[in-house]
Amino acid sequence: MNKNDLLRLAGVIFFIFSVQGILRPLINMFLGHPLVFNLFHLSSPISLAIYVILFGLGILLVVKTKPFSK
Repeated sequence: MNKNDLLRLAGVIFFIFSVQGILRPLINMFLGHPLVFNLFHLSSPISLAIYVILFGLGILLVVKTKPFSK
């Protein structure tokens, strides 16, 4: 794997991690639980900020790198 492939893979991983971190609390909220974002025992606003940053970074890495080489 070259540097481009590793950056693209990191972008995909960041994107998937952040989406599940944002969607899981939202789904729980609709099921009647409080809206709490959890990430390594950090407070909810800090966890949400980290998830949003990882989401943006993941999209940026995927968009700015070339597709995976065959």
